[in-house]
Amino acid sequence: MSPGLARRAGRAVLWKGFEIAGNRGLSLLRTLVLARLLVPDDFGILAAGLVTLDVGVQVTNFGMREAVIQQREPEREHYDAAWTFELVRTAIVAAILMLAAPLIATHMFGAPRAANVIRALALAPLLDRAGSIGTLTLVRQLRFGPVAGLGLAASLVHAAVAIALADTLGVWAMVIGHLSGVLAQTIGSYVVAPRVPRLSFRVEAARPLLNFGRGVFARQVIDVLGAAVLQVVIARRLGTGELGMYFVAARLSFLPREIFRTIGVQVAFPVHAELQLDRDRAERAFRGHLAGTWLFLVPLYGVAIALAPGLVAHLVGTQWTGVVGASRVLAVAALLGSVCDTATPALMGRGRSGVVAFLVAGRSIAVAAVVWTLAGAFGLVGACFAWVVGEGLAAVFAWVALRASLPQAFAGLTGPGLVIVGSAAAGTAVAFAIERVVPGVSGVMIAALLSLLAALVTLLWLDHRLRLGLVTEIGRALPGSVRRLGFGVSDAEVP
Repeated sequence: MSPGLARRAGRAVLWKGFEIAGNRGLSLLRTLVLARLLVPDDFGILAAGLVTLDVGVQVTNFGMREAVIQQREPEREHYDAAWTFELVRTAIVAAILMLAAPLIATHMFGAPRAANVIRALALAPLLDRAGSIGTLTLVRQLRFGPVAGLGLAASLVHAAVAIALADTLGVWAMVIGHLSGVLAQTIGSYVVAPRVPRLSFRVEAARPLLNFGRGVFARQVIDVLGAAVLQVVIARRLGTGELGMYFVAARLSFLPREIFRTIGVQVAFPVHAELQLDRDRAERAFRGHLAGTWLFLVPLYGVAIALAPGLVAHLVGTQWTGVVGASRVLAVAALLGSVCDTATPALMGRGRSGVVAFLVAGRSIAVAAVVWTLAGAFGLVGACFAWVVGEGLAAVFAWVALRASLPQAFAGLTGPGLVIVGSAAAGTAVAFAIERVVPGVSGVMIAALLSLLAALVTLLWLDHRLRLGLVTEIGRALPGSVRRLGFGVSDAEVP
C-alpha cells in the first residue's frame, strides 16, 4: 500500500477495532447478565426468531451496499438505487415473515411460542435499511470514527433495554432490546451521515450494482442456509433448551472471530478494492491481515479452550454446563474459519464474489450433510463439530482460490505461523497450570491474564530470536496501527 492508504487503513483498523471491541464487549456483557436472569429455553426461542430473520434477509440480499463500496466512482444515482432497493426488499421480507411466522415456529422449530417473536423481529431489517445510505461514503473513505460512535451507541441502547426488562418480560426483553438498538442506529445514521435519500427505480443505475451483487447474493444465501439448517436440526433433534445452549456457546466462542471478520469486511475490503490493479501490494496486504488475525486469535482461543469449564461455571452458572464442550469445539471451528474470513475481502476486492460464494457453498453443504448424523450420535457437541468439518473444507478451498488469484498470498507465512502456534501452546499450558493451583473465579481471571501475557512474551521472543519479522510484516500492511501500538515501522518499510 502507499503510505497514504496505509495510514488511512491503520486509522480505520483502530476505529473499527474500537467499535467492534465495544460492541462485542457489550454483547458479551448482555449475554452473561441475561443468561443469569433467563433460562436456556428463552434463548432457544430468541435463536429461532433470529435464524428465521437471517434466512429471510440474506436469501434476498443482492449485495447492493457492497456493490456501492466496490464501485470505483459511484454516483448519486447509485446510492439512491441501492437505498430504494434495500428498503423495498426488507419491507417485502417483513410482510412475508409476519404471515408465515406460525408455520415456521411450529413446523420448523417445534416451538409455537416463537411465532410472535418472529413477527416482532421481522421489523428489524426494515428499520435498519431506512437509515442513511450516506454511511457507505464514510466506509469507502475509511472514515470509521463516526461509524464507530454510532455502533457503540446502538449497542448500549440494546443492552440497557434488554437487561432492564429481563426480570418482567423474559424473552421479550431481548426482542425489544434488539429493536431498540436497531432504531437508535437508524436515527443516529442521519446524524453522522446526513444524506437525504431519494426513491429511485432507475434500472440503469441498479444494473451495475446487481451485476456485482450476484456473487454476494449467492454467498450470503448459502452461508445463512448452512447456519439455519444446523440450528433447525438442534431444535428438532435436541430441543429448544439445547438450541439455547448452542446460541450462548456460539455467541461466546465466535466473539473474537467476529471481531476480526467484521474488521476484514469493513476495512480490508475497501483496501483490496483500491489495490485490485496492483497484485504485489494486494498480496502483501493479505499477508499482513492474515498474520495479524492469527497473532490474536490463536493464543486467545488456546486459552479459552483451557479455561472453558471455569469461565462457564463462574460467569453464567451451572445450568449452562452444556456450553463447555460446545464452546471448545466451536473455538476450533472459528480458528479454521479465520482463513476463509481473511480470504473473503481479498477476493471480493478483486471482483471475485462468485469464488467467495463457492467457498461458502462448500462450507454450508458440508455442515448440512453431517449435522443430522453427528447431532444424533454425540448430541450438542456433535452438532457443533459439523462446523469444524465445514470450516476445514472452506479453508482448503480458500487456499486454492487465493493461490490462483494472488500466487504469493501465503509466501513466507510458515515461520510466523509456527511461532504463533508455539506462543499459543505456551499460553495454554500456563492457563491449565494456574487454574489448577488457584481455585475459584480469581484463579480463572489470573490464569487468563498470565497465560495471555506468557503467549505474548513467547511470541515476541521467538520472533526476535528467529528474525522472522512478524511484527514488521504486519506493520508493512497497516503501519499506522502498528505505530500506535508502540512498534516502530518506518515509511521506508512501507511498500
